[in-house]
Amino acid sequence: MKKRFGIIIGLCLCVFGLVGCKDDKTVQEGKGTHVNLIIQSVSNYANEANFVSEENKSDGYYKQIYNYEGIEFWFERMNHKEYDDFPVATNEKISNLECNNEINSNSSYEGDKATYKTELNNKEYYNEDILINSDDWDFRVHFQVENKEHDKYAEIISDIISNLNISEIN
Repeated sequence: MKKRFGIIIGLCLCVFGLVGCKDDKTVQEGKGTHVNLIIQSVSNYANEANFVSEENKSDGYYKQIYNYEGIEFWFERMNHKEYDDFPVATNEKISNLECNNEINSNSSYEGDKATYKTELNNKEYYNEDILINSDDWDFRVHFQVENKEHDKYAEIISDIISNLNISEIN
């Protein structure tokens, strides 16, 4: 009798355990969920880019830097806050700044775009920043290319931007 009772309890626990573990909820991007999100691009150019470096902090901040031909670009995730200035996280002198919120992206989150020029080691650089906000995170995608090479790489930058995707990580 004890053996039967043990088997019945074991079967019940297994059944309840399986039912309890099953999760039919699908988390969809941009639906106000508070999940651990990352930003990436599913562009072929982004997939073929060379990984340069990565930085991770305990507060959830990360930065991944890539290089594709003459373009350096990175993806950043920062804790959400209200910014006084856009572009953010730029310590260099900026010129020709233009900002708008019209980005062509697969992301369902709204974003802002800034283009500007900077100078480093007597070279002028074209920069493009995308800032996308969720409830918990701010995502920054930054592109930097020598200004004289910008026309050569403009289509590649646009392709990477139009294929931005914010997704949940486990």
